[in-house]
Amino acid sequence: MDKIRGIERSVSCLRWGLSSFLLGILVPGLGVAFAAFAIRRGRQAKSAFGGEWNPAAPHLRWGFRLASCGALLSVVLAAAVFLYVVGAS
Repeated sequence: MDKIRGIERSVSCLRWGLSSFLLGILVPGLGVAFAAFAIRRGRQAKSAFGGEWNPAAPHLRWGFRLASCGALLSVVLAAAVFLYVVGAS
């Protein structure tokens, strides 16, 4: 894979990670799917560069962070909504 695709995947990881975080807040449970895709894109970008310098490394790191937070937030909010609905019954 060439380096341009690696940079594009690093930026794509950030975009999907941010989507995961925002959708994790708005629609509990949906952020997990976006987080999985962001992490997959991030791993593809890391493998494209191997041990070499990645000019889009900050995008990659933030994409991983946002995807992780989005997945965690999505699961916690989905559990809270579930417990609220079950408790209200």
